[in-house]
Amino acid sequence: MQNLRPPIELLLLLLGIIGGICLSQLLRQTRLRFYASYKAPATAPRAPITSQLYTTSAPLPDASRILCLVLSSAPKSLQLRAKHIKRTWGQRCDKLIFIGNQRDKQQLPETVALNLSVGYSHIWGRTRASLQHAAAHYKDFDWLLKLHDDNYVIMENLRHLVAGYSPSSAIYFGNFAQQQQNTTGGGVYLLSKSALQRFNQLGYNNSSICSNRSYGSESLELQRCLRNVNIIAGDSRDELGLERFLYSASYDPAGKTFLLICLCWLIALQLYIFAMSRTASDIKEYLQPPYKENIWQYDVNDRQEHRDNFTIARRLARRVRVHCLLLLTNNHEKAKMEHVMRSWPNRCNHIHLHEAREEQTLQVYARIYKQFKFNFDWLLQVQVDSYVVMENLRYVLSRYDPAEPLYFSAYHKAYPYAHVSLRDTTDYVLSRGALQQLLAKAHDQQQLMHALMYNLRLDSAQLNPFQANADIIPFTERKSFWMWPMVHQAVYGGGGFNGTVPFMFILPYVNCQQLYVLEYLLYHLRPYGMDAARPAVPSLGLPARAANNTLATQLAQRVRVICMIITCPHKCEASAKPIMETWGRRCHKLIMFSSREQRSIPGAIVVPLDVDDGYDLLWNKTRAAFRYVHQHYLQEGDWFFKADDDTFVIMENMRYMLHGHSPNEPIYFGFKYSKFDGYHSGGSGYVLSREALQRLVEHGLKSTVCRVASNGQEDLEIGHCLRFCRVKVADSKDEYNRLRFMPLEIENWLIPHRIGNDSWMHQYTSYKIEQGQNFCSSYAVSFHYVMPYKMYVLNYLIYNLQPFGISMGHEPLNRNLSELEQARDSNWQPKD
Repeated sequence: MQNLRPPIELLLLLLGIIGGICLSQLLRQTRLRFYASYKAPATAPRAPITSQLYTTSAPLPDASRILCLVLSSAPKSLQLRAKHIKRTWGQRCDKLIFIGNQRDKQQLPETVALNLSVGYSHIWGRTRASLQHAAAHYKDFDWLLKLHDDNYVIMENLRHLVAGYSPSSAIYFGNFAQQQQNTTGGGVYLLSKSALQRFNQLGYNNSSICSNRSYGSESLELQRCLRNVNIIAGDSRDELGLERFLYSASYDPAGKTFLLICLCWLIALQLYIFAMSRTASDIKEYLQPPYKENIWQYDVNDRQEHRDNFTIARRLARRVRVHCLLLLTNNHEKAKMEHVMRSWPNRCNHIHLHEAREEQTLQVYARIYKQFKFNFDWLLQVQVDSYVVMENLRYVLSRYDPAEPLYFSAYHKAYPYAHVSLRDTTDYVLSRGALQQLLAKAHDQQQLMHALMYNLRLDSAQLNPFQANADIIPFTERKSFWMWPMVHQAVYGGGGFNGTVPFMFILPYVNCQQLYVLEYLLYHLRPYGMDAARPAVPSLGLPARAANNTLATQLAQRVRVICMIITCPHKCEASAKPIMETWGRRCHKLIMFSSREQRSIPGAIVVPLDVDDGYDLLWNKTRAAFRYVHQHYLQEGDWFFKADDDTFVIMENMRYMLHGHSPNEPIYFGFKYSKFDGYHSGGSGYVLSREALQRLVEHGLKSTVCRVASNGQEDLEIGHCLRFCRVKVADSKDEYNRLRFMPLEIENWLIPHRIGNDSWMHQYTSYKIEQGQNFCSSYAVSFHYVMPYKMYVLNYLIYNLQPFGISMGHEPLNRNLSELEQARDSNWQPKD
């Protein structure tokens, strides 16, 4: 029950990686500053500054033909930028060409598509490929202007610049830095025809002259390349020494901006590490405002179990008439009430909803008593955050006379980090006699509690009172707060989960989604072949009846399932005890597999495997476990179920699902994924027939077709290996097309939109995900992501807390029990 936090080693590793990236970027910036301070040798050729002047009225001599080569920089806005370029300076080029890749061509069809890498870090590769393409395909020009689609050019001034130079001279222009005696940055370069040809012929295919890598600084790599083929860096300044090629020198997305981002990440990561500490957790408990559950509109649909017998529950409902009162004090409770009304209140004899403050309770009591005093026996007053098992309430009340002044009460303390109950609340059950006495003795709200003391308070343990020290409840478990009264009673009450109060009828701290989970667990899900015991009801003349689990017992003897739990050393002891005390004891044999020796765990077989630990190595551990079971337990079991240590299983329902198949049939069951030709999810577990296990170990794992390496996705590799062995991937849904294996928490399958349309589950599963009560089988087999203490709660809800007077019916077996033994020992094969 400890707080779940990511391993500190992982966070420190991430911190180191980010720090290393920042350091490497800092070194890169140092290198760039070194190259920026480089001075060309004194012998390097340099074009003279032209002194020829032209007036606006004088025509330029020998007007030069200029090819404009525009590289895309933002694919999403390429079409819009191209439109404006063509309407402005681009129309004054002799030829205008847009260069990009296939994605750019989809945005702008006239783009010349080259095999270009995307991203700012690959800008040199884009420039290099564009220059080579221009040299190879466009001959009819004197000068090449290479730039990006976020540059603007005054073409007349550009022609004025080159008027004094011959295109046959190997020269290029750009933003001129007098200190370095070369050009730098900006992304705009003007090359003469001769310079472009020399680049293409001498430099493009020679990596020692021009870098053939796509990444690198465009200005540095182009300068080095052109300098190495003796192309002159022209002086682009005017007669006053002012620069003609202007750009923002502060634009450095790969430098200072990246370092700033690194710094922000480092600070954020440090804060996150602190947030995961115990100190930060304590601070959050004090500073975080009360948590309000998220309520939205959805419909889980109604569902009827036609085989169930409600006769006794209905007789009791007529005998013990309970009116239910819910006071709605704020808008949050009003919104939640729409969901509450679809669950337990439907089983009340009458429902009273009142929008009133607590100080108006006495007036509400008076109104109810005046109108219904001859038509009810008990008044149940609860908050919208409480779930009530009405059948159990009536059974408890059937032992008392409603004319006597009797009452039950349970105080539920508010916790600031719980999903619900944002204020302290008290639930009451008042007899008709108690309500009559209250109204006689209390004349205002202040006298109400004093008057209540004159009534006899009965044992109220079944209302689940809860007032515990907040420090014992993990902050990370606030979303499952509704389980904590049961957990607290089991742990601190001394009786454990086996000593939980029988016929509990109020479960507090329940949010909207958990309402529907409880409806499903209590009224729809049932272990096959089990009929719970029923105590006597003298008021109805009903004698006690013993539990009838004969069918489940006989199935357990004839459908032998060996359970294999894959765990790790630090979780083995914590998970073994809850599994052994809940669903694991119903396996024919339970074997836990870890990667090293563990202390002896009573009732459990723990096998240390000689394998390394780690999620990525789960495939290696799983195949080692199957080999072990094949060697030691092959003849002791008919079916072999592999599960994780956070999987909860209803073994009776698994046997019911399997009883129609022979263990000699090459088949396996689970939650089916459609990816990679189909395989079963590992999270909710999968069960192999004896024949499937034999084929897996004796043929599959000995072949190189099955993955030899230790790493790999365990369920995917098992599916691939079994498919090679011709083992059938069975559809495990029931006859009503409902789920039996659930690889996510129950809420995800019951509540619409919990699995979003963009979820990976839609891409993987072969089932159509509809969600709601009609999507989950009455004979569900397994649930995933169940914490150890939740296993006890699920076990209690499914096997112990059954609504009194409802006899849950079961579907008939497809084959009789004698056929099961014959099939197990024969070479039975399924009919087509």
